[in-house]
Amino acid sequence: MHYHSTGELLLLFASLLKIVAALTVTEDTTLTGDQTFSEAVTIEDGATLTLKEGSVYKFENDLSVHGGLVLDNRNVDGTVSFNRESSLNVTGSFELAVSNDVDMFFTSFYNSGSIYVKGSAVVQPAVTFEGLEVFINDGTIDAGSLDEGPAHSAIAFGDAFDPKKTPFINNGKVVVSGTEKFIEGNVVYLLAGNAVKFLSPPSEGTGSVEVTNSYIGLNARNNPGGPEIQLKDSALYLPANFSTSISVLGLKGSIVAFSLTPTSLLPDMKTTLQDGKLPIGFPDAVATIADIDGTIVPCGIKQDLFTLRATESIYNTNPGISFTDSFPSIPDPVTTTTVVGEGHTVTQTTSYYTEAAGGTCEMKTTVYPTASTLSTRYSAAPSAN
Repeated sequence: MHYHSTGELLLLFASLLKIVAALTVTEDTTLTGDQTFSEAVTIEDGATLTLKEGSVYKFENDLSVHGGLVLDNRNVDGTVSFNRESSLNVTGSFELAVSNDVDMFFTSFYNSGSIYVKGSAVVQPAVTFEGLEVFINDGTIDAGSLDEGPAHSAIAFGDAFDPKKTPFINNGKVVVSGTEKFIEGNVVYLLAGNAVKFLSPPSEGTGSVEVTNSYIGLNARNNPGGPEIQLKDSALYLPANFSTSISVLGLKGSIVAFSLTPTSLLPDMKTTLQDGKLPIGFPDAVATIADIDGTIVPCGIKQDLFTLRATESIYNTNPGISFTDSFPSIPDPVTTTTVVGEGHTVTQTTSYYTEAAGGTCEMKTTVYPTASTLSTRYSAAPSAN
């Protein structure tokens, strides 16, 4: 069935029937209300199909988006479903606005255009992508860039339980960005940002992952594909009981690498910087983070406890590491006065500073004599300890 400007009666009939057979969209078209597409849907280049004001959208066959598809289903009771035995081919633009979780499982998943996920201001819906035989991104998959005002969403790639599935091949770009401040001091506001999770099996490809005001989570069997992960004011979650390696751009700033195990005591986390790589030993996870742009210095690594806050009453305290511009706790100078025989006194000031040694940060002191009642005064030259 082809819809042209002369086919308005057919459009009206399809909208009323709510069950649409094979559909090829050649010009801008809007359908309202619930929709079930029983046959293949093709949106040609230059045309946009807009679906709105519905609670249920079902795609039971192949979906090809060469133009634009805008699917708005932010109804709190709404559902969007796809047939896992069908294919998704996006060379144009696909905008998906949801308030509930969506499984985008296909036999063949290929994107060389743009897929945008728009979230909700009330909940954090998760959109999970999976290709059973073909699972390739040569374009952009984006969560958050088109959000208007505070909104939250999560995207995931792969299967959390089956490492034998087809790997996600990312030769393009995965972008996740929140609209609100995600990290403030030692508090991480989990629902203020968006999320991206890489499940199993391990991802592949030459693309990139860009995360801003959000967090990235790794499955125990997975590191995201591509030469780099770019972080900005975001958090990296490490898988428990596993050793992982990851290369990151933009560590410098309010970037935190967390262990997932809550604790009230700060454990001894072994952290050194060697040849641009930062091995981190949490009680339940081990990771090596490569600092691609070389901005991290040993004295800018802070180990601390962080509050992972979902709501005012729901939160955990977890050990973590942030990367700052300076050592977090250098004591103030201390001045002491000592009596040296027969009432004579010597006043000294001890200053503290940090020094990198062997990939770690050490606290050093310098003592300055500042005053003396003795006839022979101390030299002004400092002594270092």
